[in-house]
Amino acid sequence: KFRWVSRGEIVVAAGVFGATAVLTGLAPSAFTAAAGKAAASQRVVVSAGDYASSVAVRLTVSPGNVGRNVFVARVNRYGTSEPAPARSVELAFSLPAHPGLGSSLVLRRTAGGSWTGAGLQLSIVGDWRVEAVIAEPANAVVVPLTIRVGSP
Repeated sequence: KFRWVSRGEIVVAAGVFGATAVLTGLAPSAFTAAAGKAAASQRVVVSAGDYASSVAVRLTVSPGNVGRNVFVARVNRYGTSEPAPARSVELAFSLPAHPGLGSSLVLRRTAGGSWTGAGLQLSIVGDWRVEAVIAEPANAVVVPLTIRVGSP
């Protein structure tokens, strides 16, 4: 009787392993695929002005999660839609929860007047402090921003 029970258990185990092999080879369900597309289309948008109220920055981070992100900054004169006379824009990243952890990203001007760049600066979940450093013809302006980063 023991021999029959052992063979039965082996047959059941082989069936479970076979089913697992088949299921791991299948494509994800439509629900899972749709959730992945929704997460990929998310973005984070933050806006702020400098302390002297001369420049306003609107920063869009896509997808806004840990990992590679695309950063697009609109730099305008404060209270208007007129572009500020920026010569360069650099983003300085720091994570207050982890002192000493930081990086920077130099953005490049696009034909539409915005500034863009991409990178892995947002590498840990948390509230990141981002300083947009805008070099104008006569001086530099710093605009403080905060970005909350979640996991993908």
